[in-house]
Amino acid sequence: METTEDNHPIHAVLTPLASFSKTALAAWGERHLTADAEVFTDGLAAFNALREAGHPHTVLVADSRRGACNQTRSRWVNTVLGNIKRSLDGTYHAIRFTKYAHRYLAEAAWRFNHRFNLAAILRHAVHTLIHAKHWTEKALRAIPSCLADGSR
Repeated sequence: METTEDNHPIHAVLTPLASFSKTALAAWGERHLTADAEVFTDGLAAFNALREAGHPHTVLVADSRRGACNQTRSRWVNTVLGNIKRSLDGTYHAIRFTKYAHRYLAEAAWRFNHRFNLAAILRHAVHTLIHAKHWTEKALRAIPSCLADGSR
C-alpha cells in the first residue's frame, strides 16, 4: 500500500504468492518496490528479505489483533484487504481463489488505484473494449496462473 505523507492510501499492489517465504517475498519486492520504499510489517521472519534487499524496515508491534488493525501505518492495508475479501465473497459465490487469485486481485487493485477519477475509468473501459482482441472463454481459461514469484 502506497500512502501519502499524512497516511492516506494512493495505490495498492495485490498479487498472490506461491508461498510466504523469504525467496517469494524477495522476488515480489524486487518486482514491485522502488529502491527507497519504506516497508512496515508485522515482524514475520520472511519479511527480512525486504530488509536484506536494502529497504528501510519497521516492525509494527501490537499487543492484540485489534491493536494491529488500529495502528496508523497498517490501518489502510487492513481496511483495503477487508473490503476486498468482502467484495469477493459477495460477488463470486463459487470462488476458486487458488486458480484465479491473480485475476481477482488484479481487478481489485485496478479499481482501487483508479478510484479518484471515475470519468477516466469509463474512458479506459471503452477504449479497451474497442481496441482489445476478442478472446473466447476457452482461450481465457487456458491462460496459466502466474504468481508474483514467477512460479505456477
